[in-house]
Amino acid sequence: MRYILAIYRSALLILAFLLTVALPAAAGGGSVDADALSGKIKAFASDFPDERVYLHIDNTGYLLGETVHFVAYVMRSDSLVPSGLSRYVYVDLLNAAGIPVAFKKFELRGGRAAGSVELPRTLQPGFYELRGYTSWMLNFGGGEPHAWEKFNSKAYRSMLSDNFHK
Repeated sequence: MRYILAIYRSALLILAFLLTVALPAAAGGGSVDADALSGKIKAFASDFPDERVYLHIDNTGYLLGETVHFVAYVMRSDSLVPSGLSRYVYVDLLNAAGIPVAFKKFELRGGRAAGSVELPRTLQPGFYELRGYTSWMLNFGGGEPHAWEKFNSKAYRSMLSDNFHK
């Protein structure tokens, strides 16, 4: 699903580029005006704004059976003000392989939601990731690669270990 959304977003961006830059340049036979291009990019960004979800959690480590309390902030990426695009924020608890083991939906009020996710005692001990997103964000692909791919890199873990013991 994530790859389909990424392909869809890429196709949308290519189409937007063709409609705003390539076709007018080909029709006019001349160069593209930088100010006109800047205006079109700003118009596209205001028509299709991005959202960012920030999760503020109450601790840095948890034991099985404990509850993770958090506040989710949903902000517009262009202005960093609370977003009014989405009504709900979704929070997933992912295992080391990136597979969701728990998920919840929270209603946003003024771009903010407070909630909690319980860590079931049936989970295997290890590292888990808490991920927040909105349905609007699903329109634009998966974003950065999964964090565990980076963490599973031996070189990255070695760098973390070296910095930790300094």
